[in-house]
Amino acid sequence: METTATFVPHAGEDGEGEWDLHSPTISSTKWWIGGAGETSTHAAVYARLLCGGVDHGVHTFVVQLRDPDTGSLMPGVHVGDVGAKYGRNGIDNGWIRFHHVRLPARAQLRRWAKVAPDGTYTRAVSAKNNAMAYGALLMGRASMIGDCAAYLSMATTVAVRWAVGRRQGARQQADGLPPQLMDFKTHQAKLMPLVAYAYALTVTSHRMKAMYDNVRCPCACAPLHDAAHLPARARAHTRSVWRPAMRFVCAAHEWLGLG
Repeated sequence: METTATFVPHAGEDGEGEWDLHSPTISSTKWWIGGAGETSTHAAVYARLLCGGVDHGVHTFVVQLRDPDTGSLMPGVHVGDVGAKYGRNGIDNGWIRFHHVRLPARAQLRRWAKVAPDGTYTRAVSAKNNAMAYGALLMGRASMIGDCAAYLSMATTVAVRWAVGRRQGARQQADGLPPQLMDFKTHQAKLMPLVAYAYALTVTSHRMKAMYDNVRCPCACAPLHDAAHLPARARAHTRSVWRPAMRFVCAAHEWLGLG
């Protein structure tokens, strides 16, 4: 997390202080933000809280992106659409950058910590409970495994039905028909690992959901956070390895646009 929210003591009209929200590097750009590209007027932004030269870690801030009446971007806010995706193009995913955007002190969500007008930082709960502040991010990652499992299951269903229904080969069976594709060991070797992987992803998705459901208990935050890398790996593996393999086992039908 590179986005920073620096507290400026006693700033603002009310003297309560202000936040200077800034994206210091290109890699600090917020990416994949739902609704950001064209429509959202406000966002809950995660940034590192800097106060008195001390980095207090990631906290959440409510930031206005656009004027609700005109749709115009607020000063210092830069957004754009991420472009075409593999799926879910109906979702307005965008990117966001901030250039020294000033926010009132009340823009910080203060359930877990707060900052006094003079810059005194007070943590409301223990460090473990503070991990709950980014729990919303973990929900999306936990659900990605389920999405991968669902799409892969649909693909394997199509591929298996095709392998059972398609007959070819010179060898005739007792019923006088050519063998099914599924009768060939080479085809089984290609298809069965995909079916097994679909089952494995489904079981993993149920486990990830259970871990997220337990995240309301502070002690459960760490295991789910440690497993947050799994959805990205599963998504990449499904797209780059299993999806092409599934198309391959369906022969010429892989060229259909609906594939």
